Amino acid sequence: MIGDDDCLAELDANYTIGIAKPSVRQRLDQFASGHGAEPALLRHPNSSLESRVSLGPGCLIMAGVRIQADSVLGRHVFVNANAVIGHDAVIGDYASLSPLTTVCGGVVLEPRTFLGAGAVILPGVVVGADAVVGAGAVVTQDVAPGAVVVGVPARPVT
Repeated sequence: MIGDDDCLAELDANYTIGIAKPSVRQRLDQFASGHGAEPALLRHPNSSLESRVSLGPGCLIMAGVRIQADSVLGRHVFVNANAVIGHDAVIGDYASLSPLTTVCGGVVLEPRTFLGAGAVILPGVVVGADAVVGAGAVVTQDVAPGAVVVGVPARPVT
């Protein structure tokens, strides 16, 4: 810890943001990049990326992560320990994948989605922007933007 948000304007360094909450990560990124700082991509050496994977600036890829072919991750995506991202997945800017999450092939996570620990998103599902998927949930159908879903199968919290 080197100070509060204001110190970011004076740093002469590349940065990444290890905060899981997507909206906070987006705010800090906009502040730092607005002061001319460049995001760094950090990838643990014990992670595995197959061919044609695209990682956006500022991505943080933790130990044990596996990302399969033709997946695309946006700006400042945070993929926590032992998460799996299937082939042809599209992960939007500032999305957060907690430990042990599974995103199957062809899934789309729109910007600022948050997946709780152990959540599973089945093939072809779209999770809308700013949605939250609870820990251990199994998502079998599309999730509306801003929704909070929990359970097996996942259902919106009312």
